[in-house]
Amino acid sequence: MSTSVVLGSSTDGYLESSSTSYSSALSGSNLQVPGNSAPLMYCGQSLGSGVRYVWQSFVGFSWTAPVGETPVAAYLRLTAAQTTGTSTARDLEARVYDWGSSVGTGDWRTPAQLASARLAARVADAHRAAGLTMRAGLDPADVETSATLRYVLVSSRNRRQQAPSGLEWQTLRQAETANPTEQRPALVVGTAAKHRLDLSLGAQVQLSDGTHAYIEFNDTSPASSFSVCHHNGISSSVIYSVGTVTGRRGQQSYCLVADAHDNLYVLDYDSATASILHARVLIKGAGHTWTPGALRTAALPTYDGRINQIAAAWHPQGSGGGTIVAVIGRSPGSGAGTAMPYALLDCGHLFTGAGSLLRATGDAEGLLVDASAPNGYNSYPNEVGTLLDVAAVPGSGVGYVLSTAQHQVMGTNSRQSIGRYELRQDGTGFVSTARTLDSYSGFSVKDPDAKSRVIPLSGTQFLTVNVSSSTDFGATVKHRQWSPSGFSVLSDVRLDAQGLASMPDAATLSTSPAWDVVHDPSANRVWVYYLDTADPTRLMRTHIDLDTGLAAADEVEVATGVGAPGSTNHAIRVHRGATRGQQVLITVANEDNGSHSLLYVTDLLNVPPTQPTLHPRSNFDATGDADFAWTFNDPNPADTQSAYQLEIYDDATDTLAYDSTPTASTSTVHTVAGGSLTNGFSYRWRVKTWDAAGEESPWSAWGYFATSASGNVTIIIPATDNEPLETADITIQWQVTGATQDEYRVVVVRTDTNTTHSDTGWVAGTDTTYTVTGLVSEVQYRIEVTIRDNGVASSTGTRLVTPDYTRPVPPVVTATPVNDDAYIRVSVANPEPGEDLSTLDGTFEDGIDGWDTGCPRLIGHHSHLTFGSPATVNVPAGVEDGDLMLLWVTSNFDHAHTPPAGWTQPPGYEATTPEGHGATLYTRIADSEPSSYQVAWTDPDNWHSATLIVVRGVGNLGEWQITATAATQTATIPSVTARAGDWVLALGHTVSSGTRTITPPLTVLEDPGRGGIVGVDERTVTGATGGYQLSTTGQAFPMIVAALVLEACTALEQSSDQAHSGSYSGKITVTGTPDTAGIRPEETHRVAVTPLSRYTATCWAYSTGGATVRMALDWYDTNGDLISTSSIDTVIPPAEWTRVEHTASAPLNTATVGYGPDLVAPSDSEVMYVDDIVLRTATNVPTPATNQIWRSHSDGDAQLVATVGPDETYRDYLVGSGREYTYTAVAIAPDGPTATSEPVTAKVHFLGVWIHDPADPEGTIRQYLYGRAQRSDSTDVEQAQHHYLGREHPVTHWGEHTTERWQITVDIPEDSTRLTVTDTLRQWAQARRTLVVRDNRGRVFAGTTDGFGVADQEWGDAVSWTMTRVDSTLPRGDV
Repeated sequence: MSTSVVLGSSTDGYLESSSTSYSSALSGSNLQVPGNSAPLMYCGQSLGSGVRYVWQSFVGFSWTAPVGETPVAAYLRLTAAQTTGTSTARDLEARVYDWGSSVGTGDWRTPAQLASARLAARVADAHRAAGLTMRAGLDPADVETSATLRYVLVSSRNRRQQAPSGLEWQTLRQAETANPTEQRPALVVGTAAKHRLDLSLGAQVQLSDGTHAYIEFNDTSPASSFSVCHHNGISSSVIYSVGTVTGRRGQQSYCLVADAHDNLYVLDYDSATASILHARVLIKGAGHTWTPGALRTAALPTYDGRINQIAAAWHPQGSGGGTIVAVIGRSPGSGAGTAMPYALLDCGHLFTGAGSLLRATGDAEGLLVDASAPNGYNSYPNEVGTLLDVAAVPGSGVGYVLSTAQHQVMGTNSRQSIGRYELRQDGTGFVSTARTLDSYSGFSVKDPDAKSRVIPLSGTQFLTVNVSSSTDFGATVKHRQWSPSGFSVLSDVRLDAQGLASMPDAATLSTSPAWDVVHDPSANRVWVYYLDTADPTRLMRTHIDLDTGLAAADEVEVATGVGAPGSTNHAIRVHRGATRGQQVLITVANEDNGSHSLLYVTDLLNVPPTQPTLHPRSNFDATGDADFAWTFNDPNPADTQSAYQLEIYDDATDTLAYDSTPTASTSTVHTVAGGSLTNGFSYRWRVKTWDAAGEESPWSAWGYFATSASGNVTIIIPATDNEPLETADITIQWQVTGATQDEYRVVVVRTDTNTTHSDTGWVAGTDTTYTVTGLVSEVQYRIEVTIRDNGVASSTGTRLVTPDYTRPVPPVVTATPVNDDAYIRVSVANPEPGEDLSTLDGTFEDGIDGWDTGCPRLIGHHSHLTFGSPATVNVPAGVEDGDLMLLWVTSNFDHAHTPPAGWTQPPGYEATTPEGHGATLYTRIADSEPSSYQVAWTDPDNWHSATLIVVRGVGNLGEWQITATAATQTATIPSVTARAGDWVLALGHTVSSGTRTITPPLTVLEDPGRGGIVGVDERTVTGATGGYQLSTTGQAFPMIVAALVLEACTALEQSSDQAHSGSYSGKITVTGTPDTAGIRPEETHRVAVTPLSRYTATCWAYSTGGATVRMALDWYDTNGDLISTSSIDTVIPPAEWTRVEHTASAPLNTATVGYGPDLVAPSDSEVMYVDDIVLRTATNVPTPATNQIWRSHSDGDAQLVATVGPDETYRDYLVGSGREYTYTAVAIAPDGPTATSEPVTAKVHFLGVWIHDPADPEGTIRQYLYGRAQRSDSTDVEQAQHHYLGREHPVTHWGEHTTERWQITVDIPEDSTRLTVTDTLRQWAQARRTLVVRDNRGRVFAGTTDGFGVADQEWGDAVSWTMTRVDSTLPRGDV
């Protein structure tokens, strides 16, 4: 440990002066030397009975400066026994005065002498110290060398000659041994080992290209120079150098920050002025060059301790280049002012000098660092020059802070403060901050040689790494999560408990900077670097898997011979901030025989390669050589292939036909020699690869080919499978090798149903192109081409195609009867693409009602109650591998039993009563499940039960509580805490039979009447469940009751943490590691859609760490059964709202669609925010050129009645009165795709007879109202009757012709219009054209008139004529 506590001299003491004259008392009147044997000494003044008293105390310390170390923090520790005059403001001052070996009257100090003595330390507002321990900060320079330090302790009012008006003194504990050690005066000094990282322990960053920049001090002298350097992974170069700087106080005194553009920022302190912060930008140029900007300064809140550490992080918020959030630690002071300020620095000012460097500043305590209860009076939040870290989530305004706090005394092991902040968009303040003290295990020793780290993972998740001195703790890596409700711990790994033989013990590592940590995002691992305890020149690392939260307990050798044998490696440094790429630069501070140096070690955090991508392999003649090619894929961008293996299988027999075996080569092409395979076979092939580090990839997907000596066909257009195809037709082209084509055959197979779309049969000819037509959009087809040469068939060339062409938005048709004018008005509206069809609030401004996460989901359950043994429970149908299975086993009087093999009892999942009744819950993850399980008991003469429940979509088992009661008929099921969306299983066991109830009412899954009972509560709110009651009408016996939280793999809540629009978004939180986690509308909120029409689902997504988001459209039929899902994956960047969109056509038979986003392959506790989720008609669809209007009635075939333009109306004058018609509209795009409207019905009613010319219905239509009872129609079918010998009756021979006539009479009443109306009827008769005549009885005739006549009547004219139906293409409404 680098913290020294030196107790005060036993010859300390105090002097008392008194007089009725205050000036005499100040000068030393009636001096008394009480001695140093008393436990207390006095300091201050008083007035009593006309006498004024003044007291001065004297303390001394024999300090020996540690060799090779630098003082960082020092203070005097004084303990007040009693404080009077608490309303009289004053300081306690420690002024330098050598009072010799003992205190005598000659040591009295007058006010003038006090003023001339250097003020070494003070306790501000000491009148408030009561009986607490006080600390007075010293300048670390005072303890730079060994010395005897002596001070006089006085009240500031004594020095200022401010006369007392009453009591204003303090009693202080002396060095007398009667006082406990911790109460005696003490000099407390924290020192740090000298090395070339002792000012820049955190000053290393990784740039966007994976290289590194860092600060390098040139020696360890108090006046040293430094350089900012760049390391490209092989060698280093100097970017910028600074001349001599003075002062060496704190391992993190110099800070280096990088922004998103690789501009570098150097932050340090002013050695002359305590509260001045220095900042300078190094502006990124071409390549690895930088240009230094001017030195800028900022005044921080005042404090009398000097800056001894700076931790900072860059954020893009704020104009002009972003904002740096800096938190500053200072050496111990008096307690007046701001001991730990923060500063928001304007990066734009560093570039241009415009404006001010400070956007804002203030006290970090209570904002970014926990304002914990102080230890005594005048405690320091972080005075040790280290143990402070600030880290930003890249690209966001979110950052995390780790620090000590004022509850912790230097040299002790205690809890650390963790904090989170989010910057305002303008960088001038914080949207929110949160902070707390670690509750357990996240301890550090407060020491100048200690270290701690915080690493951001996302906007809500981060890591803290501390080193506790406690055995079995040591280096402790905690994966933490923040939510508006506070901080929680996802995993807690304590490396001292892992038994790593090479890792130093907890006590050693806790006060050592010789370790550091990086996060590898590609593998989601944390690597802890350290030095081998047996060989400190051997650099090691070990990792924790954040996906599992477990330590690997591996001891990986990174490098040996780091420094000469026998030399000392004092410290390790890696980059602060985000990891980019896989290379890590480790800086090691080495000392060899008094010579200090920096050593650099590069390490590669390798990730295995992923599946290779196969290049298409055309069919070939196996007698010749054939090349097989692939693409090497690796998450490490700079990694290369070192070896490969290719396998070829006979596709029919599934036997290995060729194996290259692992072949060391960087080539991504392998040649299979002629003769290795046999002609006339179909094969499949695959490849796997190894990277430069020897890590192996998975096998690739399968590729397919065939061999043939009689010729091979390769489809060359399209050149690859599933090329974009935006029409229903495709022209294919093929080439033939090894044969001369004289016939060909093209077969097209729909792959989802394996049905043949088309088959040309064998076609004679040498054509090598063919057009396939009528393909359905978004359906995959396999095109197969085979040729013949003189009757000998070739191999078959294949190509997969999936058309994705657009249809217009389905039109909307309305049909309105116009009775007064005897027509139906049919209007066709062609909606603009993008019509909002959403049925739910996708902005989440009004909550999350209607949205469903789809989990958990009950698959099934079964129970068996038996008097005897065994009990058999059936596995429900529909169980899939990965489902959670729960087995609730209960017994009367003797619980000894044997569970089925493969089931696990989690610790504590069992309870028994003194009478022997018992209940146990077992768990299992489904894996190739049998049809049933059996539970056997040793006691066959009692009641036993077993209940099996299967649930899907459970992320984790949450809180579990179980209790056994005394004899009762009602038991309280334990309360547990669950989130909205979680399930709570209420489990019970009753000994006697009877009617059982759970209140408040739950969904009871299984209740055989006695024994086990299981209910479920699907939680809709977050919080405690409260006490459910299990009651039975049976006899009172002991009961066993339990509750288990099944944490939903996906939880959704309304959140104000992030919002794309408005104030809220939907926050999706993942529990466990499901394949996907997302949301959809509940079944009742699915949207009705039209088959084969296109729809677009859109949302905005935000993930602090970046994610793959799948936008999905789930298509359902009229029964609510899922037909299929269309989706697209989009990679969204970290901390940036990103639009995610997918457009697809509804399959045939689709009735409704569900829509929403999914997180793909999420990690445990991953969070995604979603906003503005909308379903629209597709936007990338053509505008229809025309609309066809179709009409049908009486279940007859539809007739095309009109073709109209977009958004046009048609008047249907061919409808009959009183008949119901059904209309649909078909929108037709310019290139042919169509979309059909939903059908509508209409019925028109009119009176009289209506006549019009079909060539101009609107201009010619007339109504003749009267005479409706004077019409009749007749139909004559062509026929002839002939008599034949031997037949009594004639035989009818039918012709093909039909004659239909309609005799019509209308009445024209006598009035002023009679003559005009009669004349119009006469004109119809003379028109010599086809007319349409309809009446109120539903007749519709397209025919000609004859037999026109007018009969005079007393009341007017009776006009009659005959209509004869003629052949016509008009779509009559009576057909």
